[in-house]
Amino acid sequence: IIEAVTIAKNKGVPIISLTHLCKNSLAELACLNLYCWAPKQKINNYDVTDRTSLMIVLRKLSEHYWSLC
Repeated sequence: IIEAVTIAKNKGVPIISLTHLCKNSLAELACLNLYCWAPKQKINNYDVTDRTSLMIVLRKLSEHYWSLC
């Protein structure tokens, strides 16, 4: 994803990142950073991290976007 974001940024596309609350390469490329707190959790080696906060932010962003169209 970093390669695709770099290409888009070089073409002048505004980048919005939505990442875990930490310093990361995707957030460094973005002009607007949104963060969600979601600590990693594993049970029996399966990723069971709760991504509810991420889904709420994505839903609100998409609702706002579609209201502008």
